[in-house]
Amino acid sequence: MATCTNPATALTVMKIAASGRAQTAGMSTRMTSQSRKHRGYRTQAAFAQYIRTLFPYAEPTGAGRQGRDILSTPGVWFELKARTGFNPLAALKQIEKEKAEITTADHGVAVLRMNGQGEANIGEWVVCMRVDTLTQLLKEAGYGQEG
Repeated sequence: MATCTNPATALTVMKIAASGRAQTAGMSTRMTSQSRKHRGYRTQAAFAQYIRTLFPYAEPTGAGRQGRDILSTPGVWFELKARTGFNPLAALKQIEKEKAEITTADHGVAVLRMNGQGEANIGEWVVCMRVDTLTQLLKEAGYGQEG
């Protein structure tokens, strides 16, 4: 980020940034991108903490890294999305592509943190998965007929 030596200009830039209206060339994109990265990491960290009752060693991978978003969740590949423009098919294709690269049979699950949902209501976040994944999980949980 550029350093500003003029105190009046620096104060104006700080006020604009604080109000969330940084429209100066280059600043808007950089600030928005950083904000999304931080929101993504907070989402991963909060979700990892939330599922530690099921996966005691669950850890976030960090924003912007390739592959699964939560480590140490054997059998489940979590892909977290915390954005407005959620494309379910693209998220599921991303999971399948990344799983194929390392040849894993983990169940792919996209977790969506909708706008307005914070860390306090993780149980209300949305999950998206293929129907085949859902039916397999239900069978593994004991639902359905054997044979």
